[in-house]
Amino acid sequence: MKKKYFKAAMKVLAIMITGALLSEVLFINTEASPLKTPEEEMGETEAAAEEPEMDELPAENTDESNEVMIPQPIPFMEHPISEDAHEYYSRSVFVGDSIMAGYRTYSAYYKDSPVSTATFLAVPSYTSWRAVKSSGSIQPLYKGKKQSVCANLSEMDNVDRVFILFGANDLLMKDAFRAADDMMTLVDQIHETNPEIEVHIVSMTPVPAGVNKGALNNPSIDGFNGLLIQGAKEHGAYYIDINTALKDTTGNLPGRYCWDGFVHVNNAAYAEVWDPIFARYAVSEE
Repeated sequence: MKKKYFKAAMKVLAIMITGALLSEVLFINTEASPLKTPEEEMGETEAAAEEPEMDELPAENTDESNEVMIPQPIPFMEHPISEDAHEYYSRSVFVGDSIMAGYRTYSAYYKDSPVSTATFLAVPSYTSWRAVKSSGSIQPLYKGKKQSVCANLSEMDNVDRVFILFGANDLLMKDAFRAADDMMTLVDQIHETNPEIEVHIVSMTPVPAGVNKGALNNPSIDGFNGLLIQGAKEHGAYYIDINTALKDTTGNLPGRYCWDGFVHVNNAAYAEVWDPIFARYAVSEE
């Protein structure tokens, strides 16, 4: 009789242990793979249907950490920021991908940045060929609406100029010539829909030594920037060179200016290179 009760007790204990283990496994899996909302599922379906050839984007394109990162303390910015620069950029719009989105995050935190008064239409994974489309799952959000750059600019008041930075995602998917053509198409569209707005093209930034994915490498980036310079002259746009100032003596992006070892620049780059260039640019343009 004792053996019978002992065996029954052992079975109950085994069931309890198994249940506990299963609960732990299920809990871990739920934490690792949270359920998606219907809206998220629809968004992924829309993106796949819209661009089926891009269903396996490189990690850089889907990484939104630059969008949500909390800026870390940086050394005091020794370059002066004038009130004129803040006024200048208060009538400016910055368009671009996650690299430009990083500048938005940085300037929102560091109010001394000359561009802290600017409006940003920057989206991770954004490209120039996506920007020229009138719709799509990846478009900048403005006042609760996702729509093209030109449509957003048409709805804004008191905009004198737009600054455009693309290239990182473009060169992962296309060569420098086609990427530059897409940029010039965007410039022409802005001129046609918003002829009163100046267009300023910002050079693509360099990458660290050893980065070579698709056409994403420093020789291709240099060629792309050369095409942008020529295109700006031909299409009535201005050009701002940030690429040169970000390079080390070997022509690569130094590690101290890159937070992911790939394409994204960090707060030190924005503070020590971007801010001084844009501060001087505002004074020279006025």
